[in-house]
Amino acid sequence: MAESIRYTQTVQVTDGPSLSKTALLSSEAYDVISACIEKTTGPTTINIQPGGTGDVVLLFITSDLYEDLTYTVDSEVTEIDLDMPQLFLGGQIALLGATCNALKFTNGNATTDANVKIIVARSAE
Repeated sequence: MAESIRYTQTVQVTDGPSLSKTALLSSEAYDVISACIEKTTGPTTINIQPGGTGDVVLLFITSDLYEDLTYTVDSEVTEIDLDMPQLFLGGQIALLGATCNALKFTNGNATTDANVKIIVARSAE
């Protein structure tokens, strides 16, 4: 059964213009994943889906910590800073690489664990 996911993106400049977009996205399945990325203990791998990048239609990554938190995608070595919430939709997901099955997080913060929450929506194969 198809799931409907509503998303909203808004940018508002103080004393300036704003731009907002709300849309409905259809997916065959979704998961909500919560994980604690412990401080300075090494990488933590989170499996987000079994298929290839073409299966993911939405990937939303948030955390309660945005300092010294990075991730890589699958076997890639390029680290991506998670310095604010990140939303990938449709073709944007290909920016993460050829596949998007697992995210490997590293928390370089010496004093604080990071609580990461991920929503991933995908088409069914």
